[in-house]
Amino acid sequence: FGVPPPDKPLPKPDAFCADGDVITWSPNLTLRCVHCPGHTPGSTSYVFEQHKICCPGDTLFAGSIGRTSWAGIPSLQGTSDSQQIIGSIKNKLLTLDNEYKVVAGHGRLTTIGREKQQNPYL
Repeated sequence: FGVPPPDKPLPKPDAFCADGDVITWSPNLTLRCVHCPGHTPGSTSYVFEQHKICCPGDTLFAGSIGRTSWAGIPSLQGTSDSQQIIGSIKNKLLTLDNEYKVVAGHGRLTTIGREKQQNPYL
């Protein structure tokens, strides 16, 4: 993707978040981790309930969904599942209120309501 690899290995994480975990930075800033496999097995979305914001990474975009075909990239083939990503979106993200803002990994801002109505993949 045009980004050079790091000079040395990245440090191992101290901990991983699991589906449903809540991380609190302050009383007005918490997020809920939502496991949304499909784009990758470990895809996770982050929901800021107090602010009605969802950050789905590369799972959901304005008018699109995350890539599940890795033709030409042998190391990634078999790591994505198109039915699984649709299930994750419908069962975990589209259950949020329509006014939730979606700040995706790429592209423009959208809302859950707009994606329910206009996303051709859903």
